[in-house]
Amino acid sequence: MQRHFLIFLLVSFPFCLLHSQKKEKDLPLANNLKSQYGDKSPVVCLKAKTVVTFDTLGSSPRASINKNERFISLKDNYTFTNFTGCDEYVNVSDIKVYEFNDKPLYTTIIDQSNENGESFYSDERIRIYQIYFESVGSKRSADEQTIVTDLKYISEQYFVNSYPIVNDSIVFKVPTWLKIDIKEMNFDDYDIQKNVTQDAKNSLTIYTYIIKNTPAVYFNEPNVPGNSYMFPHVLVMCKSYTKANGQNVNILSSIDDMYQWYEKLIKETGNDINALKPLVNTIIAGKTTDKDKAKAIYYWVENNIRYLAFENGIVGYKPAACQTVVNNKYGDCKCMGNLLTEMLKLAGLDARRAWLGTKGIAYDLSTPSLAIHNHAICVLILNGKHYYLDATAEYGSLGYDNDMIQGRDIIFENGDTYTAEKIPVAPIENNRTEINKVLTIDGDLVSGNAHYNYNGDSKTLLLYEFNHALGADKDKNIKRFIEYYYPNMSLLSSKTSDLQNWDVPVSLNYTFTVKNQVTKFDNDIYVGIDYDKALQNMQFDSNRHCDYEFDFRLNYNINDTLVVPAGYTIKHVPDDMAVSNPDYSFTVKITHTADKIIYHKEIKVMNEIIRKKDFVQWNAAIKQLKNIYEDQVILTKS
Repeated sequence: MQRHFLIFLLVSFPFCLLHSQKKEKDLPLANNLKSQYGDKSPVVCLKAKTVVTFDTLGSSPRASINKNERFISLKDNYTFTNFTGCDEYVNVSDIKVYEFNDKPLYTTIIDQSNENGESFYSDERIRIYQIYFESVGSKRSADEQTIVTDLKYISEQYFVNSYPIVNDSIVFKVPTWLKIDIKEMNFDDYDIQKNVTQDAKNSLTIYTYIIKNTPAVYFNEPNVPGNSYMFPHVLVMCKSYTKANGQNVNILSSIDDMYQWYEKLIKETGNDINALKPLVNTIIAGKTTDKDKAKAIYYWVENNIRYLAFENGIVGYKPAACQTVVNNKYGDCKCMGNLLTEMLKLAGLDARRAWLGTKGIAYDLSTPSLAIHNHAICVLILNGKHYYLDATAEYGSLGYDNDMIQGRDIIFENGDTYTAEKIPVAPIENNRTEINKVLTIDGDLVSGNAHYNYNGDSKTLLLYEFNHALGADKDKNIKRFIEYYYPNMSLLSSKTSDLQNWDVPVSLNYTFTVKNQVTKFDNDIYVGIDYDKALQNMQFDSNRHCDYEFDFRLNYNINDTLVVPAGYTIKHVPDDMAVSNPDYSFTVKITHTADKIIYHKEIKVMNEIIRKKDFVQWNAAIKQLKNIYEDQVILTKS
């Protein structure tokens, strides 16, 4: 269902390119740009201009997006790869490459599927072309023309790219017969000029946006929040148009229009609920309460229908028939939500199909656009409570909402209309992971027993990892699993809770030894109590260009007790620390008696996005943690 109108990746492969021998170049300008942008940008766009126009040449209005870019090379003998995206409704009609004096250059254009790793199938494609620069200061230009044949699918227009842009402009030429809204996003940190003028002769309102000196954006960094949260862009919403005969035709004027379109697609799926009756009756056999019936059906879909994203034009929004999904044993979010809804209804429960945008999308219900929804689930209304059932979130229990849907606007079926609400954000205590260990010194090793208790997102993550990795030989694979994360550890024995019971916290108990935690010197023993050192590698350096987003909010409560061996007294323990702000808090407190040391640590990350502007403050807090990790308990002979 998700539409990837912006495709940010680097593609490199050989293909032939003819070019002339005489090329315009400007070495002083290139050297100046090098000093400004450094060695990480082999090409700079001197000027980019995107002009969006609208016409009625087909049976319905369409948009033409014409983009011209003028480049200069900061590197000798460099081949620059560029690309643009398309799909069933967004067609790249022309790509041309020129010398800077507008003399055409021959280039080969490669058409290939946009295999981004997120989709089982997608009709999105990319047109890839290369531009050769023979030396520093060489200049070239490129033109791209894209036709959007259905204005519901017109994309966001961004002001940034994977290369620096000295001067960038986006122009919308809007005819009087077309009604649109343009939503400006993430402008605050950028100097963007906006001008609105009238072209009375051609009956146009012209919106012009100009931005200068935008740096290259590194879209391929790990754990990056959604592009729509970070980078300046405009979201174009085409609402309606007027025909020559005066008739007004709606496109997408409101969330109600979106809902009516979704419902139309649902009616076209061909759901055959009678085909599901025997299966549903088998699943709920022996279940006496509505809640138990709901659990049985929900968990069956999670267990038996494999999530595979399928995006193909309207199929990107239209689910497959519920009986087809059962027969295939796979489907994407909308397919699984549709199936789950029909199965719950067959069991006599109040279930509704629902649509929302996950946490990677910055838009809300104030912006009626296909860009605001990339996910479909089922809402179950049971005893007056709303349950948000996302069958794509494997091992999610009834009443658990995974992090990517919490706090998100959602609409769901309510007869001929819809209900809109916000999914609650769960208290961070729901994500609590409790860790308790008792440690003893055994020669050059630390021996111990550990008890872990996982809840919320950490619980479902562990259930996923254990159930996918353990296989039949559970004990052997738990040993391999834990020793992978703790290379100095040897697992002696282990026991888990029932990993098929998703309604209770996951518990893990094991006994172990750890090497490289004990050093003896004369009468002293140096001991590292904290061997997992949570977040110790989470400092950000200048190589990080984007904000960082954790997979979910963290809440660790750790208590390690070190038994002081007979004949020894405590000579030194690490200092306490406490860092607290609205986004995260780190606390370490160490207490002791004559025969034991209690190491208490709490780590909470309440806002999973760490902004780049806050990296210095974050790094300082992590440094305090690392100082404690690098310090050791010192015991000395009595």
